Amino acid sequence: MPEFLNRFRRITSSGLYIPEIDGLRFLAVAWIFLYHFNGYLAISRSFHEDSLTQTFFYNGYRGVELFFVISGFILSLPFADFYFNNGKKVSLKKYFLRRITRLEPPYFLLMILLFLALVISGTYTVSSLLPHLGASLLYAHNIFYPGTSPIINSVAWSLELEIQFYILIPFMGRIFLLKKIQRRIILLIAICVLPILQHYFKTDILFFYQYLQYPLAGFLLADIYICKKNSIEDIGKLKNLFVIFIGFILFALILFIPGDRQSLLTSLLLPFVILLFYWVVLFNTFWKKLFSIKWITIIGGMCYSIYLIHLRMFYFLGPYVLNLVPIKNYYAYLLIQLLILGSITFLLSAIFFYFIERPCMKKDWYKPFILNHENRLTYSKNKQVD
Repeated sequence: MPEFLNRFRRITSSGLYIPEIDGLRFLAVAWIFLYHFNGYLAISRSFHEDSLTQTFFYNGYRGVELFFVISGFILSLPFADFYFNNGKKVSLKKYFLRRITRLEPPYFLLMILLFLALVISGTYTVSSLLPHLGASLLYAHNIFYPGTSPIINSVAWSLELEIQFYILIPFMGRIFLLKKIQRRIILLIAICVLPILQHYFKTDILFFYQYLQYPLAGFLLADIYICKKNSIEDIGKLKNLFVIFIGFILFALILFIPGDRQSLLTSLLLPFVILLFYWVVLFNTFWKKLFSIKWITIIGGMCYSIYLIHLRMFYFLGPYVLNLVPIKNYYAYLLIQLLILGSITFLLSAIFFYFIERPCMKKDWYKPFILNHENRLTYSKNKQVD
């Protein structure tokens, strides 16, 4: 890989790097990107695509669910490793500190910049937008303003749920203390029962309850991944062509299975379809190699920056770009605008990732600032004494 591209690779502090997981992150963020991009074009130019294309783009919301399963998997792995393999004990202090120092600086900086941009552009006044900024910075917009998307950056609704998952996962991780059969039965029942409860017992406030089955599916995946000597590993030993075929079927189901988040059948099936597809990717050579392609993993490693930035950039830059291409054919217009507006948005996301997010991936990146501050305080006190 060219050295230039290496500079954009995700930095891992734990020493555990699973490239195909970044490949799956690429799938999730690319689908969300296309979902929002198509939606923006449809609103701006009143395009009407065919039913198959419409289903593909509309189902792009499922990229969020793909992310939730990945989060459950990645964050529960250290706990599963500790309980199963007598691995390194997870320090809750370090766990939460890592979440804060890794995710909050990019999020806070971008939200403040977007707040300033919306005020300076005259879209909102300071007084009207400031409460929404405060709610979003507290990861509580879903609570303070139920039924509405965060005004400053609407994609932040899912990040608020992610924070709730981060808080819950260390305590949920104690399920790995149970025997294998017990914990897997509990996880399977929970993944089945939660969509039913969500369908019949709805809440006005959006919180982790509505999506908990997805990180739990990630827990089950982590259980399988750590306990490699079990029946599920036999999936990787089946004939390669058969597993490849199964993978394509599962992938197609994720993309095109009918229904939305309000559909009970879809809510029951989707966690298991995602779980099965991730099994295949983790245990089958073909799918593992496919999702480990280096440029895919690099873009997947930038998913947080892309997710934070892309939708607002469509609305900021779109008015200057859309009318440059006077084409009426939907597919041709979509492709050209992806090359123009999509590329500009991706470039801005990559710049944000390189200069803001990636430095925060380094373990203890903040310590020099603390030490410098302490040294300045010590110097100031000594000077006063002298």
